[in-house]
Amino acid sequence: PGPEHFANRRAEGGPRVIAFVGPTGVGKTTTIAKLGTHPDFLRPGRIGFLSLDTYRVGAVEQIKCYGDIAGIPVEVIYESADLPNAMRRLSDRDLILVDTPGRSPRLQGDTQQVRQWLMQIAPHETHLVLPAGLQAEHARRAIAAYRAQGATHLIATKLDEAPDDWSLFDAAAEARMPMRWLSDGQDVPRDLKAAAPRLLAAVAALRVTSNARTEVVA
Repeated sequence: PGPEHFANRRAEGGPRVIAFVGPTGVGKTTTIAKLGTHPDFLRPGRIGFLSLDTYRVGAVEQIKCYGDIAGIPVEVIYESADLPNAMRRLSDRDLILVDTPGRSPRLQGDTQQVRQWLMQIAPHETHLVLPAGLQAEHARRAIAAYRAQGATHLIATKLDEAPDDWSLFDAAAEARMPMRWLSDGQDVPRDLKAAAPRLLAAVAALRVTSNARTEVVA
């Protein structure tokens, strides 16, 4: 989204909120840092970081470091009582980016608390972050599992490690899941790009394949 998404923040009653979910090690925190500091994607909105990830060693320090460098306020949630005050302190922001711990959606015990917090936060969008190189079936399963728990968009990361891999884009096209961004490196904020060209190509390829199948069946 561009600045127009944040222009009516006060009239709508608060900041826009985007949450990021996905397995451990897929690059959620780095992607959030890129989005928060990239000059083309979310600026000039006033941005805040909200971290629910107190499980991973170094996670809080990492996002606080990014926040300090960029001058972006960071709030960290350790228990449910922290959430209202954290959201109040970020209420002057146009946009809040929410980092979450990496957990499989099948680990119900591990995800219940975070899911409760996300329900309270009620993000406008929830982006599933997955790395390039996944087998097509694994990508489809991950999208289905996280979508059942509220994921609305997909972000592809680590494309620098598998630049010719299209599995995530094909899976997103099949699932009709929107993609705004992709990440193709560790540099913050440079290695972040719009996903539309790849996703549109995957959609076009899917249409061609579907039409060919229809012709064969007919």
